[in-house]
Formats: sequence, structure tokens, C-alpha cells
Amino acid sequence: MIIKKINAYQIRIPLKISFKQANSMAPSSNSIILEIYTQNGLVGYGECCPRSYVTGESPESVLEEIRTAIPKLEGLSILNLEGLKNLILLDLGSMLRPAALCAFDLALLDAFAKEEKTHVLHLLGGSSPEKIVYSGVVPMGSESRIRPILEAFSFESIKIKIGNDFRESEKRIAFIRSIYGNDISIRMDANTSWSYMDAIEQIPKFLKLGVNIFEQPFLPERNKDMGFLSRYFGKDAYIMADESLTDINSAFELISRNYCNRFNLKISKHGGLLRSLKICELAKLSGISCQMGAHFGETSILTKAGMVLASLAPELTHREGAFGTHVLKEDIFESSIKFDLTGAIRNPARFFEETLSSSLAKAS
Repeated sequence: MIIKKINAYQIRIPLKISFKQANSMAPSSNSIILEIYTQNGLVGYGECCPRSYVTGESPESVLEEIRTAIPKLEGLSILNLEGLKNLILLDLGSMLRPAALCAFDLALLDAFAKEEKTHVLHLLGGSSPEKIVYSGVVPMGSESRIRPILEAFSFESIKIKIGNDFRESEKRIAFIRSIYGNDISIRMDANTSWSYMDAIEQIPKFLKLGVNIFEQPFLPERNKDMGFLSRYFGKDAYIMADESLTDINSAFELISRNYCNRFNLKISKHGGLLRSLKICELAKLSGISCQMGAHFGETSILTKAGMVLASLAPELTHREGAFGTHVLKEDIFESSIKFDLTGAIRNPARFFEETLSSSLAKAS
């Protein structure tokens, strides 16, 4: 594959429902789309969702890093998959932060797979499952606003976004069980909003309510406190790292210091598929289970990448994402990739050959 041209731009797509969590709120998506054109006239597409509170990146910083990297890549010839992996993981990995690297990772893999007349899942040695089951994710907000969404779907599991209003969180759990019944699996995501005493006092109460997975209770600089929680509650509670887990180095630190006992993988915050797979394998070898997360507002480019990750790592405990036009007012694919009313994508193989729509305006 010979890279002829690279193009990048920012898109914002209005959301049908504003997504509110403890450390952010957004009425629209905010992604960077990367296009890699090959000498044979094929185009590979990548996407990233910069989050300043996760990797310190902004759309502006990502575009600047991409512009810096373009002269090093245009005209480059990539002979085989091993060379492509080295380019992404070593060359680009040493000069780009995670979100910018993710855009290149996905676009390069997509372009190379098309040159090889296949798709990324097969390129990486995987095969498509019969279906991929996704978890619901409930943002902060009033019950009246959220009820119609929950009643429209039949999720097997749900994650709720919470803050430090614990009475409200207890009400939210009861509200979800009133719709789905007592057997629905519920996880909690504090998005760094708790204090240490909050966690020590509240986790036992939530355990009695049937919740045993607690995601990112503290800011990343307080990983040591997260480790205390993990050891204090032992096997009774899963303390999941999200904002604390961005790259291989942070994964090594979390594992070696026993700071958590579960990982939340997100392709955009890790630098793409290849790095996500490496972190997943490292966690597996260390006895840490992983779930697949997603940033709100992801288009079908990142959804398809998530489908690849879910197919290559069937041991994932939960899978988030694939919201498509359930949440976005429009998508970048002609046929938005999204889960059905049961929370599943059935026969996902049919989506791997989807092409991008040319109708979506490139808007910043």
C-alpha cells in the first residue's frame, strides 16, 4: 500500500439527548475524522473522540498532531501487516498522543484491509460472531427524560452515570429495577466524582442493592486510593479503571500496584485497535477482566472498530457503544450501525463491508 494523501477534519453532530455525567455534559458529538487515500484509489477512514479530561487532548490539538505527522506518511509504502503494525505502534506511537494515534490506527488498518480485499477483522485474524450484545448506558438526568429510552429497549445490563448525590443514585437503581425487574445487572460510573470516605461508606450500601461494579471513583492522581478500595473490598466489588487507564504504561502501573481489578477499554483513549488489543491481552495475562467502553457521540467508524474488538476479545464482560442514530441526529454511514431493541447487533458480519456516506457535511 502506498499512501497518496491524508485528510482530517472535525465534525459535530447534534445529539437527540444531551449526555450528562459527573465530569462533563455535551449536546453534540465532537469527533475528528481521518481519511487516508491510497495510490490505488481506495480510502481508509479513522475516527477519534478527544476528551481533555481523559488524555488531555482537544480537537484542535489532535488536528495539529495529525498535520505534523502527515508529511512523514504521504508517499510511504507499506509492504505487509507487520510493517503496518510497526508503523502504528512504534513510529506513530512514539510521536502521537492516544486520540490522534487512534485516528491513524483505524484509517491505516481500514485502508490496508481494503488494499488486501478484506476487512479489518479478518486482517487481524478474527471471525464475526453471530451477534454482539451491548449494555445500556444511562446518563444523569430526570426520570421523565430517561424513562422513554429505557422502556424502548430490553438491555441485559445497564451502566448508570452518577455523582455524589447518593440518595439520588439509590432512587435511580430502584427506578431501573421498576422497569427491568430485579435481575437486571447494574454498574455504576462515578467519573472521578467521589471522595475516599464516600466510597468506603457508600459501596457497602450499593452492594446490598445488587451493584458490585464501580467505575473510576477518583481522579487518576488518586490511583493509590483506588488501590486501597480494591484491596479493602476484595472480591466483593470490582473497582474499574477508566480515566486512569490510557496507555500500556498506565496499564502496567495499575496492574503492578494492584490499583484496580477491572479495566474499561476505550479504543479512542488507548490509541486505536492495536493498542487496545495489547492492553486487553496484558490484562488477561494478569487476571484482570475487561469491558469495552465507548465515548458518547461515536459515529459508526468507531462503532465498527468496537465490533472488531468485541469479536477478537469474546471474554469482555460488557460492551458499550453502537448507539448510532439512537443518540446521534445523523451518522457518517449511510446506514447507521446501532444495536436493535434488544441491545444486540445480530449478524454483525454484514456491517464490515459498509461504506461511508458522502452526504454528511464536513462541519467544524
